[in-house]
Amino acid sequence: MGDIVSEWRDILSGVPQGSVLGPLLFVIYINDLPDGLENVFKMYADDSKVIAEVCEDGCNLQRDIVRIKEWCDKWSMCLNAGKCKIMHFGSKNPNIEYYIDKGNERVVLGVTEAEKDLGVIITNNCKNK
Repeated sequence: MGDIVSEWRDILSGVPQGSVLGPLLFVIYINDLPDGLENVFKMYADDSKVIAEVCEDGCNLQRDIVRIKEWCDKWSMCLNAGKCKIMHFGSKNPNIEYYIDKGNERVVLGVTEAEKDLGVIITNNCKNK
């Protein structure tokens, strides 16, 4: 036990899973993602959030979504539209529909009323679910 080793392999791209440097290299890789965004942008590990104030037509948040998608395309990162969600806060929020363009297809982002964030459940009415 303990004397078994793997064969050496050349790594041509990426980072070996479970490596000590993996998380640091990922943070360096995505460090410029929030550059040029209009709204507050929060990142934690591989999770990101855009926090936008209510805008009558939602244009500022939609522009940020487009910029994030363009960044992902530029750096060959796949943006999973199925995991992207919108949470509308406040009774005066116009509940605008947001989308991500994927080729010729426009994917409307799902709306959520509650999400778990770092073990804390956040709801759109700021009450217990």
